[in-house]
Amino acid sequence: MFVHWKTRAAWRAYKDVPHRNPGKSFSAVLICSESVDGELQQRVVASLGHIEEDFLDSKARQFSFWEGVDRHLNALTLSPAERQHIEEQLRDVVARPTPEEVEKDRRESLEKLLRHFGHS
Repeated sequence: MFVHWKTRAAWRAYKDVPHRNPGKSFSAVLICSESVDGELQQRVVASLGHIEEDFLDSKARQFSFWEGVDRHLNALTLSPAERQHIEEQLRDVVARPTPEEVEKDRRESLEKLLRHFGHS
């Protein structure tokens, strides 16, 4: 099994929401290759997760991505080695943050918002 990344180009912003144009998005799909009648065929085992390019550095979004991935992988019958291999492929694109990194990111985002709106 291997992870295939589907990349979708940026979609146009709605005319009434001009600031909403997130750029590319990435979807991780788990693929299995198998021989059928002597021919190698690929089939989708599971869609694992999705993240927008603009949020690849967001610890909160990374955490959310990995929560979904974990749910999908937990539903499959995988050996520890298979799961580790799949997670390594995913981490090449989306980092897996620690809970401490997520909390720090959320705290910094809140502080930034409070400064923006004039609260100390």
